[in-house]
Amino acid sequence: YDTAFVRHWDTWADGRNNRVFVAPLGGKGKLTAATPVGAELSGDIPSKPFGDLSDLAWSPDGRQLAMSLRQGGHGEPWSTNFDIWLVNADGSGAARNLTAANQAWDAGPVFSADGHTLYYRAMKRPGFEADRFALMAMDLASGTTREIAPRWDRSADGITLSADGKTIYTTAQDVGAHPLFAVDVDSGGVTRLVGDGTVSSFDVVGDALVFSRNTMRSGDQLFTGGLGGVPVQAISPDAAGQTRGVTFADYEQFNFKGANGDTVYGYVVKPYNYVEGRKYPVAFLIHGGPQGSFGDGWSYRWNPQTYAGQGYAVVMIDFHGSTGYGQAFTDAITGDWGGKPLVDLQKGWDAALAKYEFRDGDRAC
Repeated sequence: YDTAFVRHWDTWADGRNNRVFVAPLGGKGKLTAATPVGAELSGDIPSKPFGDLSDLAWSPDGRQLAMSLRQGGHGEPWSTNFDIWLVNADGSGAARNLTAANQAWDAGPVFSADGHTLYYRAMKRPGFEADRFALMAMDLASGTTREIAPRWDRSADGITLSADGKTIYTTAQDVGAHPLFAVDVDSGGVTRLVGDGTVSSFDVVGDALVFSRNTMRSGDQLFTGGLGGVPVQAISPDAAGQTRGVTFADYEQFNFKGANGDTVYGYVVKPYNYVEGRKYPVAFLIHGGPQGSFGDGWSYRWNPQTYAGQGYAVVMIDFHGSTGYGQAFTDAITGDWGGKPLVDLQKGWDAALAKYEFRDGDRAC
Protein backbone atom coordinates (compact mmCIF):
# COMPACT_ATOMS: atom_id res chain seq x y z
CA TYR A 1 0.00 0.00 0.00
CA ASP A 2 1.23 3.51 -0.82
CA THR A 3 -1.94 5.35 0.19
CA ALA A 4 -4.83 5.03 2.63
CA PHE A 5 -7.36 3.53 3.15
CA VAL A 6 -5.85 0.10 3.78
CA ARG A 7 -9.11 -1.13 5.27
CA HIS A 8 -12.47 0.65 5.44
CA TRP A 9 -15.09 -0.59 7.91
CA ASP A 10 -15.27 -4.33 7.11
CA THR A 11 -13.51 -4.40 3.71
CA TRP A 12 -9.85 -4.42 2.70
CA ALA A 13 -8.94 -1.82 0.08
CA ASP A 14 -7.77 -3.35 -3.20
CA GLY A 15 -6.91 -0.17 -5.09
CA ARG A 16 -10.25 0.19 -6.87
CA ASN A 17 -12.70 3.08 -6.46
CA ASN A 18 -16.44 3.28 -6.94
CA ARG A 19 -16.86 5.19 -10.22
CA VAL A 20 -19.75 6.67 -12.19
CA PHE A 21 -20.38 5.57 -15.78
CA VAL A 22 -23.03 6.82 -18.19
CA ALA A 23 -24.55 4.61 -20.89
CA PRO A 24 -27.46 5.13 -23.31
CA LEU A 25 -30.57 3.01 -22.75
CA GLY A 26 -33.25 1.90 -25.16
CA GLY A 27 -31.11 0.27 -27.82
CA LYS A 28 -32.02 -3.09 -29.34
CA GLY A 29 -28.72 -4.80 -28.64
CA LYS A 30 -26.83 -5.52 -25.46
CA LEU A 31 -25.06 -2.69 -23.67
CA THR A 32 -21.40 -2.97 -24.64
CA ALA A 33 -19.86 0.37 -23.62
CA ALA A 34 -20.22 3.10 -21.00
CA THR A 35 -18.56 6.49 -20.57
CA PRO A 36 -16.80 7.33 -17.28
CA VAL A 37 -17.64 10.78 -15.92
CA GLY A 38 -15.38 12.69 -13.57
CA ALA A 39 -12.63 10.22 -14.43
CA GLU A 40 -9.92 12.67 -13.34
CA LEU A 41 -11.30 12.75 -9.77
CA SER A 42 -9.69 10.49 -7.19
CA GLY A 43 -12.23 9.12 -4.74
CA ASP A 44 -15.35 6.99 -4.35
CA ILE A 45 -18.81 7.75 -5.74
CA PRO A 46 -20.83 6.50 -3.96
CA SER A 47 -18.63 7.06 -0.92
CA LYS A 48 -17.47 4.10 1.17
CA PRO A 49 -18.67 2.42 3.28
CA PHE A 50 -22.23 3.77 3.58
CA GLY A 51 -22.73 5.97 0.51
CA ASP A 52 -25.57 5.46 -1.95
CA LEU A 53 -27.06 7.06 -5.05
CA SER A 54 -28.01 10.17 -3.06
CA ASP A 55 -24.33 11.09 -3.59
CA LEU A 56 -25.15 12.04 -7.20
CA ALA A 57 -27.97 13.73 -9.11
CA TRP A 58 -28.91 14.25 -12.76
CA SER A 59 -29.65 17.73 -14.04
CA PRO A 60 -33.21 18.03 -15.43
CA ASP A 61 -31.96 18.24 -19.01
CA GLY A 62 -29.82 15.12 -18.60
CA ARG A 63 -26.63 16.87 -19.68
CA GLN A 64 -24.83 17.07 -16.33
CA LEU A 65 -24.45 15.31 -13.01
CA ALA A 66 -23.68 16.73 -9.59
CA MET A 67 -21.59 14.36 -7.45
CA SER A 68 -20.49 14.50 -3.81
CA LEU A 69 -16.94 13.20 -3.49
CA ARG A 70 -14.10 13.20 -0.99
CA GLN A 71 -10.74 13.32 -2.73
CA GLY A 72 -8.56 10.27 -2.11
CA GLY A 73 -4.97 10.40 -0.92
CA HIS A 74 -2.94 10.22 2.25
CA GLY A 75 -5.29 12.51 4.21
CA GLU A 76 -8.56 10.83 3.26
CA PRO A 77 -9.10 8.77 6.45
CA TRP A 78 -9.26 11.86 8.69
CA SER A 79 -10.88 14.24 6.20
CA THR A 80 -14.57 15.12 6.09
CA ASN A 81 -14.12 17.46 3.11
CA PHE A 82 -16.64 16.13 0.61
CA ASP A 83 -17.21 18.56 -2.27
CA ILE A 84 -19.93 18.66 -4.90
CA TRP A 85 -18.54 18.43 -8.41
CA LEU A 86 -20.40 19.23 -11.63
CA VAL A 87 -19.52 17.00 -14.61
CA ASN A 88 -20.81 16.63 -18.16
CA ALA A 89 -22.77 13.45 -18.77
CA ASP A 90 -20.95 12.78 -22.05
CA GLY A 91 -17.59 12.73 -20.25
CA SER A 92 -16.31 15.89 -21.95
CA GLY A 93 -14.61 18.79 -20.22
CA ALA A 94 -13.21 19.01 -16.72
CA ALA A 95 -15.10 18.46 -13.49
CA ARG A 96 -15.96 21.71 -11.69
CA ASN A 97 -15.88 21.99 -7.89
CA LEU A 98 -19.00 23.90 -6.82
CA THR A 99 -18.27 23.94 -3.08
CA ALA A 100 -14.49 24.46 -2.93
CA ALA A 101 -14.95 27.35 -0.50
CA ASN A 102 -16.32 25.02 2.18
CA GLN A 103 -13.64 22.77 3.69
CA ALA A 104 -16.25 20.69 5.53
CA TRP A 105 -18.79 18.13 4.27
CA ASP A 106 -21.10 18.94 1.31
CA ALA A 107 -23.57 16.18 0.49
CA GLY A 108 -26.75 15.05 -1.21
CA PRO A 109 -27.11 17.28 -4.30
CA VAL A 110 -30.62 17.80 -5.74
CA PHE A 111 -31.44 19.98 -8.77
CA SER A 112 -34.50 22.20 -8.93
CA ALA A 113 -36.96 21.35 -11.71
CA ASP A 114 -35.74 24.25 -13.85
CA GLY A 115 -32.08 23.34 -13.31
CA HIS A 116 -31.20 26.80 -12.02
CA THR A 117 -30.75 25.90 -8.33
CA LEU A 118 -28.80 23.14 -6.64
CA TYR A 119 -29.94 22.10 -3.18
CA TYR A 120 -27.59 20.21 -0.89
CA ARG A 121 -26.63 19.68 2.75
CA ALA A 122 -23.49 21.13 4.30
CA MET A 123 -21.51 21.00 7.52
CA LYS A 124 -19.41 23.99 8.58
CA ARG A 125 -16.51 22.57 10.63
CA PRO A 126 -13.74 20.68 8.80
CA GLY A 127 -12.75 17.31 10.23
CA PHE A 128 -15.84 16.97 12.44
CA GLU A 129 -18.19 14.25 11.20
CA ALA A 130 -20.88 14.95 13.84
CA ASP A 131 -21.47 18.58 12.82
CA ARG A 132 -24.96 19.74 11.88
CA PHE A 133 -26.03 19.19 8.26
CA ALA A 134 -27.66 22.46 7.14
CA LEU A 135 -29.97 22.78 4.13
CA MET A 136 -28.35 24.89 1.40
CA ALA A 137 -29.41 26.43 -1.91
CA MET A 138 -26.93 27.43 -4.64
CA ASP A 139 -27.72 29.61 -7.64
CA LEU A 140 -25.80 27.79 -10.36
CA ALA A 141 -25.45 30.85 -12.59
CA SER A 142 -23.75 33.01 -9.96
CA GLY A 143 -22.49 30.40 -7.50
CA THR A 144 -24.03 32.26 -4.54
CA THR A 145 -25.34 30.13 -1.68
CA ARG A 146 -27.70 30.59 1.24
CA GLU A 147 -28.75 28.49 4.20
CA ILE A 148 -32.48 27.79 4.04
CA ALA A 149 -33.37 27.23 7.72
CA PRO A 150 -30.49 28.64 9.81
CA ARG A 151 -32.53 28.76 13.03
CA TRP A 152 -33.56 25.09 12.85
CA ASP A 153 -31.14 23.34 15.20
CA ARG A 154 -31.45 19.87 13.69
CA SER A 155 -29.30 17.95 11.20
CA ALA A 156 -31.15 17.16 7.96
CA ASP A 157 -30.86 13.63 6.55
CA GLY A 158 -31.70 14.34 2.92
CA ILE A 159 -33.62 16.49 0.44
CA THR A 160 -36.86 15.66 -1.38
CA LEU A 161 -38.47 18.54 -3.25
CA SER A 162 -42.21 19.04 -3.55
CA ALA A 163 -43.68 19.15 -7.07
CA ASP A 164 -43.87 22.96 -6.98
CA GLY A 165 -40.34 23.30 -5.59
CA LYS A 166 -41.51 25.36 -2.62
CA THR A 167 -40.98 22.71 0.07
CA ILE A 168 -38.16 20.40 1.11
CA TYR A 169 -39.16 17.19 2.83
CA THR A 170 -36.51 15.73 5.11
CA THR A 171 -36.09 13.56 8.17
CA ALA A 172 -33.96 14.42 11.20
CA GLN A 173 -33.35 13.13 14.70
CA ASP A 174 -35.44 15.03 17.23
CA VAL A 175 -35.54 14.37 21.02
CA GLY A 176 -35.32 10.60 20.73
CA ALA A 177 -37.52 10.33 17.64
CA HIS A 178 -36.82 10.57 13.90
CA PRO A 179 -39.75 12.43 12.33
CA LEU A 180 -40.50 13.72 8.84
CA PHE A 181 -40.39 17.49 8.41
CA ALA A 182 -41.49 19.99 5.77
CA VAL A 183 -39.19 23.00 5.29
CA ASP A 184 -40.40 26.08 3.41
CA VAL A 185 -37.67 26.96 0.90
CA ASP A 186 -38.31 30.73 0.97
CA SER A 187 -38.94 31.40 4.66
CA GLY A 188 -37.07 28.51 6.27
CA GLY A 189 -40.12 27.65 8.36
CA VAL A 190 -40.16 24.05 9.60
CA THR A 191 -43.26 21.91 10.16
CA ARG A 192 -43.22 18.47 11.77
CA LEU A 193 -45.42 16.29 9.55
CA VAL A 194 -45.10 12.80 10.99
CA GLY A 195 -43.76 12.22 14.48
CA ASP A 196 -43.42 9.20 16.78
CA GLY A 197 -40.83 6.53 16.15
CA THR A 198 -38.39 6.56 13.24
CA VAL A 199 -39.41 7.47 9.70
CA SER A 200 -36.92 5.41 7.70
CA SER A 201 -38.05 6.24 4.14
CA PHE A 202 -40.80 8.11 2.34
CA ASP A 203 -42.12 9.19 -1.04
CA VAL A 204 -44.30 12.13 -2.02
CA VAL A 205 -46.38 12.26 -5.20
CA GLY A 206 -48.49 15.40 -5.43
CA ASP A 207 -50.46 15.56 -2.18
CA ALA A 208 -49.99 11.87 -1.41
CA LEU A 209 -47.40 10.71 1.15
CA VAL A 210 -46.36 7.14 1.84
CA PHE A 211 -43.71 6.34 4.42
CA SER A 212 -42.17 3.53 6.42
CA ARG A 213 -41.83 3.90 10.16
CA ASN A 214 -40.40 1.72 12.92
CA THR A 215 -40.43 1.92 16.70
CA MET A 216 -38.99 -0.03 19.62
CA ARG A 217 -41.96 -2.38 19.27
CA SER A 218 -41.80 -3.07 15.53
CA GLY A 219 -39.64 -3.03 12.45
CA ASP A 220 -40.67 -0.99 9.41
CA GLN A 221 -44.39 -0.65 8.78
CA LEU A 222 -45.93 1.18 5.79
CA PHE A 223 -48.27 4.14 6.26
CA THR A 224 -50.12 6.68 4.14
CA GLY A 225 -51.35 10.16 5.07
CA GLY A 226 -49.78 13.03 6.95
CA LEU A 227 -50.14 15.74 4.28
CA GLY A 228 -52.97 18.25 3.92
CA GLY A 229 -54.80 16.99 6.98
CA VAL A 230 -55.07 13.42 5.68
CA PRO A 231 -54.97 11.08 8.71
CA VAL A 232 -52.10 8.62 9.01
CA GLN A 233 -53.19 5.06 8.25
CA ALA A 234 -51.21 1.80 8.39
CA ILE A 235 -51.25 -0.27 5.21
CA SER A 236 -49.02 -3.12 6.41
CA PRO A 237 -48.92 -5.02 9.73
CA ASP A 238 -46.52 -4.29 12.58
CA ALA A 239 -44.26 -6.90 14.16
CA ALA A 240 -46.98 -8.09 16.53
CA GLY A 241 -49.28 -8.67 13.55
CA GLN A 242 -46.64 -10.77 11.81
CA THR A 243 -45.54 -12.93 14.76
CA ARG A 244 -48.00 -15.10 16.63
CA GLY A 245 -47.29 -15.93 20.24
CA VAL A 246 -44.59 -13.26 20.63
CA THR A 247 -45.07 -10.51 23.19
CA PHE A 248 -43.37 -7.16 22.62
CA ALA A 249 -42.51 -5.03 25.62
CA ASP A 250 -43.91 -1.56 26.26
CA TYR A 251 -41.59 1.42 26.65
CA GLU A 252 -41.65 5.03 27.86
CA GLN A 253 -39.48 8.09 27.41
CA PHE A 254 -38.50 9.98 30.55
CA ASN A 255 -36.28 12.95 31.41
CA PHE A 256 -34.25 14.10 34.38
CA LYS A 257 -31.73 16.76 35.42
CA GLY A 258 -28.33 15.60 34.23
CA ALA A 259 -24.90 17.21 34.17
CA ASN A 260 -24.93 21.01 34.69
CA GLY A 261 -28.63 20.76 35.54
CA ASP A 262 -29.51 20.25 31.86
CA THR A 263 -32.56 18.24 30.86
CA VAL A 264 -31.49 14.82 29.59
CA TYR A 265 -33.75 12.19 28.04
CA GLY A 266 -33.81 8.43 28.14
CA TYR A 267 -36.04 5.42 27.55
CA VAL A 268 -37.19 2.59 29.79
CA VAL A 269 -38.35 -0.63 28.19
CA LYS A 270 -40.39 -2.75 30.57
CA PRO A 271 -40.00 -6.54 30.75
CA TYR A 272 -42.37 -8.40 28.44
CA ASN A 273 -44.11 -9.89 31.51
CA TYR A 274 -44.16 -6.68 33.52
CA VAL A 275 -46.46 -6.54 36.54
CA GLU A 276 -46.61 -3.28 38.46
CA GLY A 277 -45.16 -3.57 41.94
CA ARG A 278 -42.79 -6.43 41.15
CA LYS A 279 -39.03 -6.02 41.09
CA TYR A 280 -37.02 -6.81 37.95
CA PRO A 281 -33.33 -7.00 36.98
CA VAL A 282 -32.10 -4.19 34.75
CA ALA A 283 -30.08 -4.17 31.54
CA PHE A 284 -28.33 -0.80 31.33
CA LEU A 285 -27.48 -0.19 27.66
CA ILE A 286 -24.99 2.55 26.72
CA HIS A 287 -24.82 3.71 23.13
CA GLY A 288 -21.58 4.36 21.29
CA GLY A 289 -20.74 6.84 18.63
CA PRO A 290 -20.26 8.71 20.89
CA GLN A 291 -22.43 11.14 18.91
CA GLY A 292 -25.45 8.89 18.47
CA SER A 293 -28.82 8.16 20.02
CA PHE A 294 -30.77 5.34 21.63
CA GLY A 295 -34.02 6.64 20.21
CA ASP A 296 -37.45 5.24 19.46
CA GLY A 297 -36.57 2.91 16.60
CA TRP A 298 -36.08 -0.74 15.67
CA SER A 299 -32.58 -2.13 15.33
CA TYR A 300 -31.35 -5.48 14.05
CA ARG A 301 -28.08 -4.83 15.84
CA TRP A 302 -28.87 -3.19 19.21
CA ASN A 303 -32.43 -4.11 20.15
CA PRO A 304 -33.72 -3.68 23.72
CA GLN A 305 -36.55 -6.15 23.03
CA THR A 306 -33.97 -8.97 23.17
CA TYR A 307 -33.39 -8.09 26.83
CA ALA A 308 -37.01 -7.31 27.68
CA GLY A 309 -38.00 -10.66 26.19
CA GLN A 310 -35.79 -12.37 28.78
CA GLY A 311 -37.44 -10.59 31.70
CA TYR A 312 -35.12 -7.60 32.04
CA ALA A 313 -36.10 -3.98 32.33
CA VAL A 314 -33.96 -1.90 29.96
CA VAL A 315 -32.62 1.61 30.67
CA MET A 316 -31.07 3.70 27.87
CA ILE A 317 -29.80 7.28 28.30
CA ASP A 318 -29.09 9.86 25.60
CA PHE A 319 -26.25 11.51 27.51
CA HIS A 320 -24.51 14.79 26.59
CA GLY A 321 -23.03 14.23 23.15
CA SER A 322 -26.11 12.45 21.81
CA THR A 323 -27.69 13.59 18.55
CA GLY A 324 -31.16 15.02 18.05
CA TYR A 325 -31.10 17.53 20.91
CA GLY A 326 -29.38 20.45 19.22
CA GLN A 327 -25.79 20.90 18.10
CA ALA A 328 -24.58 22.35 21.40
CA PHE A 329 -25.72 19.20 23.20
CA THR A 330 -23.89 17.05 20.64
CA ASP A 331 -20.74 19.16 20.96
CA ALA A 332 -20.77 18.82 24.76
CA ILE A 333 -18.91 15.49 24.66
CA THR A 334 -15.91 16.92 22.80
CA GLY A 335 -12.90 16.75 25.11
CA ASP A 336 -15.11 15.52 27.96
CA TRP A 337 -15.44 11.79 27.36
CA GLY A 338 -15.53 10.82 31.02
CA GLY A 339 -17.25 13.95 32.35
CA LYS A 340 -20.81 15.02 31.58
CA PRO A 341 -21.74 11.76 29.80
CA LEU A 342 -20.77 9.72 32.87
CA VAL A 343 -22.72 12.05 35.16
CA ASP A 344 -25.76 11.70 32.89
CA LEU A 345 -25.52 7.90 32.95
CA GLN A 346 -25.26 7.84 36.73
CA LYS A 347 -28.12 10.26 37.26
CA GLY A 348 -30.22 8.60 34.58
CA TRP A 349 -29.77 5.22 36.22
CA ASP A 350 -30.86 6.61 39.59
CA ALA A 351 -33.84 8.44 38.02
CA ALA A 352 -35.03 5.31 36.21
CA LEU A 353 -34.80 3.12 39.30
CA ALA A 354 -36.57 5.71 41.43
CA LYS A 355 -39.37 6.23 38.90
CA TYR A 356 -40.05 2.62 37.98
CA GLU A 357 -38.84 0.82 41.14
CA PHE A 358 -36.78 -1.75 39.26
CA ARG A 359 -34.30 -3.85 41.20
CA ASP A 360 -30.83 -2.41 41.83
CA GLY A 361 -27.86 -4.74 42.17
CA ASP A 362 -28.80 -7.34 39.55
CA ARG A 363 -27.83 -5.65 36.32
CA ALA A 364 -26.55 -6.47 32.90
CA CYS A 365 -24.44 -3.73 31.34
